Amino acid sequence: MVISEMHNTECRAVLSRASMGRLACSLDNEPYVVPVCLAYEQDCLYVFSTFGKKIERMRANPKVCVEIDEITNRSHGATVLANGRYQELPELQYEAERKHARRLLEKRSQ
Repeated sequence: MVISEMHNTECRAVLSRASMGRLACSLDNEPYVVPVCLAYEQDCLYVFSTFGKKIERMRANPKVCVEIDEITNRSHGATVLANGRYQELPELQYEAERKHARRLLEKRSQ
């Protein structure tokens, strides 16, 4: 098996095809990783979530990481790690953005 670094364009292509990934966040030096449904567009990853541990942690520490695996077979695949910052889209303030994110996520779930 050969391991090589991917170019930014290849990473973005993997992100654009992904519908599932793992979200990592941390609070008080305690990591937390959960699977999430997601959609990628123009350097933004969208995830829908109800309130719980991940939202609580990301509100306190907005530094996050998402891992996407695209596995073809046992010896071929790609993994993308994307570091970023959590931004919540409150209903009233971000109504248009929330509708856009919902449409993107709905397309991925079909």
